[in-house]
Amino acid sequence: MISTAWGISFRAFDIGQLRIFFAFGVLQILNLIFISVFTLYQMLSVHTSLTLLALTPIFFMLLTTKIIMPRMAAFTRQNQEAVGLLTNRVTEAFTNIHVIQTNASERSFQRLIAQENDKVYATDMKVLMLRTLFFPLMSALTGLSQLVVLFYGGSLVVQNKISVGDILAFNIYLSYLAFPLTSIGIILSVYQRSKTALERLDPFFNETPESGSDAKILPFPNPNEVDIQDLHFTYPGSIHPVFMGLNLRIRKGEMLGVCGSVGSGKSTLFQILTRIYEPPVGTTYFEGKDVTTLDPITLRREIAYALQKVHLFSASIADNLSFGLIDRPSEEELARASRSAQILKEIESFPDKWDTQIGEKGLRLSGGQKQRLALARLFLRKPKILLLDDVLSAVDNITEARLIQEFRGIGCTMIINSHRGSVLE
Repeated sequence: MISTAWGISFRAFDIGQLRIFFAFGVLQILNLIFISVFTLYQMLSVHTSLTLLALTPIFFMLLTTKIIMPRMAAFTRQNQEAVGLLTNRVTEAFTNIHVIQTNASERSFQRLIAQENDKVYATDMKVLMLRTLFFPLMSALTGLSQLVVLFYGGSLVVQNKISVGDILAFNIYLSYLAFPLTSIGIILSVYQRSKTALERLDPFFNETPESGSDAKILPFPNPNEVDIQDLHFTYPGSIHPVFMGLNLRIRKGEMLGVCGSVGSGKSTLFQILTRIYEPPVGTTYFEGKDVTTLDPITLRREIAYALQKVHLFSASIADNLSFGLIDRPSEEELARASRSAQILKEIESFPDKWDTQIGEKGLRLSGGQKQRLALARLFLRKPKILLLDDVLSAVDNITEARLIQEFRGIGCTMIINSHRGSVLE
């Protein structure tokens, strides 16, 4: 699984390398081809053997490139991997700043970041050392071509085989070739970085969108009834099964409470019902329709799934409540849903009310406020099936009782997972 930090690294660094190659590298390649063809034609028209001899250093240039490029490729990959690790470490520091502070671990985390930074520096220096050797060598070989023209061309002038004007023309043509030939090193360096970046981005490009599956998408039924038959499920890459022959049937409007120890598969059941994890064919049904034949996007619009961990966005309260809805709800609808979630009075007490900015991940709200704001989304969704994954852990007993009463009033099929016995009674 690709972490958020790796995604940031790919976006900021690898895509940047591809942009440089296509904006600068491709232009330089076209420039090199055009100038080389034009100049070589003019040089050959003056004297063939002098042209071939003047181009001899270029073959050494190609040989040097063949030797150096594999090493540069390896060092470039190491450098970009090190940048990804550093980005991951820095992102962890920002997202877990409170954990670091409460454990007084600032200095130890600084050391970890410094270690990752040293790796970036070390790998970057390896790349720079090769480039430092490569580019002057390209310039030296280009200068060697000019020396060949002066010495061999001078002997041809003495023998009256070519004129001094031809030597002058040759030097002008070589000066035309000088920058394109010298820039070969830059082009190859940019190409190597972009090639490595493309290889690292390959997992993103090879991901198949959910809606692009080969499954036949059937007309979506009213998913009021859930039927699970002999479900066996194991997480990808694991050898320990989560479910072994699970059978479950929930009729329209029924409410089911799920209780179990940590790791018993309570949350996994919800993720299978919403096709976050794909169940085996012929095991999970809505109204008699196999869930694997249903469009996952349409399915999730009909099912409201409240996650155990609350996820809020750095936006206004109204924007967070409207998230995932096709049509933006009116203020009256927002108020009705917030009242059901037992948070309306607190929203109205804020100076900006619905326009209140809650900060990154709801930083300006308490744990209970975050949880109830997330629950208000569910009341706006008007779902056919409601999945509640231990969503009442941060509210008091009185608020819990009111919320359960509101859930019962929705009238939809409901599955509740909780560690609290009072919720499941």
